[in-house]
Amino acid sequence: MNFLEQFGGAQLSTNAKSSALRTMKSGFAKLEDASVHTKTKDGVETYSVKVNFGALAKGDDGINDFIRTSRANELAKAINKYRYLFIHADKTDLLSSLPNPFVAYTQEVDVVQNEGTDQESVIKVTQPIEITDLAKELPALREMHGDELEFIFDNSNDNNKCYAVRVNEPKAYCEALCKIINELKDTTYRLKITSGDRNFDQISNITKANL
Repeated sequence: MNFLEQFGGAQLSTNAKSSALRTMKSGFAKLEDASVHTKTKDGVETYSVKVNFGALAKGDDGINDFIRTSRANELAKAINKYRYLFIHADKTDLLSSLPNPFVAYTQEVDVVQNEGTDQESVIKVTQPIEITDLAKELPALREMHGDELEFIFDNSNDNNKCYAVRVNEPKAYCEALCKIINELKDTTYRLKITSGDRNFDQISNITKANL
């Protein structure tokens, strides 16, 4: 499977149906709504999905979580986390409508065919750009291709490779994601809340409520 196919709607739906349910100790919350959140900095707009959960326990606060598109690898992690909304609501079919948010940067490389034989030849093959050292290679790649170039790790197998990608039409993707998340309004989940890197709470896991 192409490393980007895992983020397309059809593959997300298939993966969700085959995923094992995870359990945890945490609070119950009801999904209230999802909306597109726009942020402008230095004249550049970025887009996120703001997901609101209301706490069921009296006196507890709910949580507003964000699915951000400004960093490709963080978006990839969020996609894998939020598909559990659909698993536990038994509505994985909704994922099929989602477009793939990533486009890979590619390069032509020489590939030797029939190496060591009389028929040896070299052909050019287009392959995704693999990044082996982010600190060294990412600045040079951005200088060549522009600041939209990001990276994601391919977790579809054990090689843990990293590839150069960009987020394709982030606003449209956020709108599509909001549409299907809002189909789950009033569904109850169990959420595990952790403190983020910038002193705000975020959802680390989504599991089935089993009320």
